[in-house]
Amino acid sequence: NVVPDSGCGSWLWEPQSTNLITQSELFSDSSWVKNQTINENATISPSGLLDATKITCTSNSYNYIFRNPYFPSGNYTNSIFLKKDASSGWVALRIWSGGGANGISVWFDLDNNQIGTSNSNVAGFTLTGVTSKHLGNDWYRLSVSGTTDSNSYLSLNFVDGDGLNTYTNVSGKSCFIWGAQVEALNYATSYIPTEGSTVTRNQDLCTNGGSLASINSTSGVLYAEIAALADGVGTRTMSLSDGTNNNSITIRYTTNSGRINAFIVAGGFIQFSANISGVSVLDFNKVAIKYSLNDMALWINGVKVATDTSGTMPLGLNEINFTRGDGANKFFGKTKCLAVWKEALSDSELQSLTT
Repeated sequence: NVVPDSGCGSWLWEPQSTNLITQSELFSDSSWVKNQTINENATISPSGLLDATKITCTSNSYNYIFRNPYFPSGNYTNSIFLKKDASSGWVALRIWSGGGANGISVWFDLDNNQIGTSNSNVAGFTLTGVTSKHLGNDWYRLSVSGTTDSNSYLSLNFVDGDGLNTYTNVSGKSCFIWGAQVEALNYATSYIPTEGSTVTRNQDLCTNGGSLASINSTSGVLYAEIAALADGVGTRTMSLSDGTNNNSITIRYTTNSGRINAFIVAGGFIQFSANISGVSVLDFNKVAIKYSLNDMALWINGVKVATDTSGTMPLGLNEINFTRGDGANKFFGKTKCLAVWKEALSDSELQSLTT
């Protein structure tokens, strides 16, 4: 997949995922339980078609739309596309346990386009993430992620304010919705439309990446401009290697929030290791790892953040992979650039490259 970001395209690498919602756009379907008025084909959706649905509150009592039946316990991310109407106010997107407002919730002010409170208010439900992405033309994709030890639903409610579970003063409020998705992941992937059944999108793969002629095992630079899909979710690695993890140069995100790692491994032994925290991994970062005998360094966004002056180099480097070299720790994220230099660049060149 290729996705735009700030006017510049990037490669989007995503894991296999399934949209567990069987009717992701047809909210009049019986699988959606409603306590609101539904008007289909009310405005242009993010797809560019006239297929977004308008929902309108008809009372001040429990205005909701939720997917039935429930999903069993596990890790989930619920997401939906929302657009304000003339008067929308606050909505709450939930991983809902049923029984009032219990579950995991994120509040969103549609009139002012901002995230409010997010919480988990029932035992066995744990909030793990919230995102809001602006798509233009007042459309936002809102997501909430969490773990549950009991059954749950995707639920969208109109509420009276930020973090309030009351439904007074919402009669007549309305908004536009489109593209509901529930995934058994702890972050949202790109939208998967469904029409009557669940749909699975395969994992993205990169083949024939790199050329042996562009790789030098003695010295060089591995450079990437990358952004993570989620923070602190699994180990995600890109590498220059011999097809194993025993001789490799790697850049990776980790299970720790806000952290980038880099390694040089030769003959199965680590020669260089850097563990950099405080990085905004959801934003694009320019990362370069220089490798040369007794001269290794990691640069991030114009700053030399780690060095080592003692280490041998791996042998037989001949592959560029979106893994750690042996197929494990697959890289899922956005990539604007991935490049290899056949010689170790100077500090001034690396500063310029990563700034």
